[in-house]
Amino acid sequence: MLELHIIELRKMFSPDDSLADWVKLFNVTTEEELNMIKSNDQGICAGVELMRKMSLSRRIRWEIEAREKARRDRVAEMEYMMDEAQAKGMAQGLERGLAKGLEQGITEGIEQERTLLNTLNNKLIADNRLEDLQRATKDVEFQQELLKQYGLQ
Repeated sequence: MLELHIIELRKMFSPDDSLADWVKLFNVTTEEELNMIKSNDQGICAGVELMRKMSLSRRIRWEIEAREKARRDRVAEMEYMMDEAQAKGMAQGLERGLAKGLEQGITEGIEQERTLLNTLNNKLIADNRLEDLQRATKDVEFQQELLKQYGLQ
């Protein structure tokens, strides 16, 4: 969709009309006329500043534009660095979280295995199967058979 407004620059508007300031701005020919434009409208104020910049010498205008470009580049660089730092921080946090979770899982697995073997050992002692207990400490396959026998696995 497109909206088009046509403004007659030679037409006189009442001072209360919002277009009056725009017409004044477009008809400006001197610095004095530019300084006389007073408005609360942000668009008008931006237009006045742009007209001032355009009326400066080529070298000064180039310096102002170069400073503005450098400022925009710094802002873009800071945004990029913030995004990179955030992504790096999230990756490190995820890595630490996974490592901690893995570490915790291993610790829990070892503790469960230890509890299982202690339960088997206690049952073998209670049943007075000390030779089987001694053999189970050296023979992993026999240990697995005993775990199945006692319904622990």
